[in-house]
Amino acid sequence: MSSNNRLFRYGESALFCLIFLYAGLHFRPADPFLFFSSYQVYIPFSIVLTLAGGTGAGLIALTFAALMARFFYFPYPYYPLLWNALVVLVAGEFKIYWDRRIHRYSQERDYFRDKLKDLTRNFVIMKMSHERLEKNYILRPVSIRGSLESIRGMLQNDPCAAAASLMDLLSNFYGLESSALFIKRPAGRNSSCGLEKSFFKEPGKDWAEAAKTGAGAPLDIEDPLVQLAMRRRDAAFFSVSQLKGESGSAYIAVIPYFAQGEEQEPLAFILVRDMPFLRLNRDNLLTITLYLSYFMTEFMDTSSFQSAAVRYPHLDSTIFKEIARLQKLRKDFGVESVLVRFRADYGDISKEVASYIESEIRGIDLSYGSCGETCVVLVILPLTSYANAAVFIERVKGRILSGFASFSGSLETKALPITGADVQSLLDAVMTQ
Repeated sequence: MSSNNRLFRYGESALFCLIFLYAGLHFRPADPFLFFSSYQVYIPFSIVLTLAGGTGAGLIALTFAALMARFFYFPYPYYPLLWNALVVLVAGEFKIYWDRRIHRYSQERDYFRDKLKDLTRNFVIMKMSHERLEKNYILRPVSIRGSLESIRGMLQNDPCAAAASLMDLLSNFYGLESSALFIKRPAGRNSSCGLEKSFFKEPGKDWAEAAKTGAGAPLDIEDPLVQLAMRRRDAAFFSVSQLKGESGSAYIAVIPYFAQGEEQEPLAFILVRDMPFLRLNRDNLLTITLYLSYFMTEFMDTSSFQSAAVRYPHLDSTIFKEIARLQKLRKDFGVESVLVRFRADYGDISKEVASYIESEIRGIDLSYGSCGETCVVLVILPLTSYANAAVFIERVKGRILSGFASFSGSLETKALPITGADVQSLLDAVMTQ
């Protein structure tokens, strides 16, 4: 609960107490708090305030009654007030307990929702890439998925080139003849990150032009089309005809990117000033929105986990993001998750062993395999206790020993609970022998 919301709750509780006292003086002047009536109404009243506003609201009701009782009761009603205090504290503890459980399950729900969103996005990209490859295989054998993977690989070393490559991709496939990608400086940062320095070379500017096609499109945050996109928080095409009664726009399309959460400001824009009329349709602009979301998600992840990415350049940034999410769940609510490393040394068939290990994971688990002299497979087991992770490890080891019994080799395992707040430290711990 924010400080402003908390103050509002406390003020509301004090107002209800005054109303209760006024009603009590009107109906029962000798016992305005109804401490000695057949039904001690002030107790359920305090419980309701506590459950609605927390322990602080209940204590306000208790303190108010304790102070006012000096003026309206003789002798002082110690026992009713003590009983009321006991009830308020119990109700306050009940609220704290259930608020924590509700928040925990809300975080788990958000985690699964983010996982579903990532899987959906990857599936749609794969589907579109396959369709594009089928249509253009003879004349232009280019895979959209492969292009996006290449862009993600550029982000760590040359984010400016990655942004330019994204805009070139959109220009080639969707005809963005004059457009620009603008990225906003992340709040609370001072451009200490190498990724941010690539774009935010001027310290006083909040928006930077990351890349453009053709003549570009200067950002005008007051443009009516930009304002409409920000108000609706809808990453889609907004036609000029929808600007009821407002002045014309300098753009024919504005595609914003909002991070997950309740942020009121977008983190990026693709501004389009010129593109072929036949390509200016809702389906194409929604597809461009998907590409922008993919790029910005990878940009934010790479920026947040740059040290880990430098240390482990062969690992996918999705691994870093997943570990950070689970570390937060563990810190806030004690939800257990486990990171497991398999090291397979089976000579020429090590890749087959690694592939078999990855085939054993569940739908919500995440794995990454890398092969050199030996094959290493990292498996993240979300919302899984250490005991259950041990069962998973033994099951995988047993199936490999039985399935590859005719081959000589070794399979080493190491499991660590996902704790702490630093992704790189956890990876260092699990990757060491």
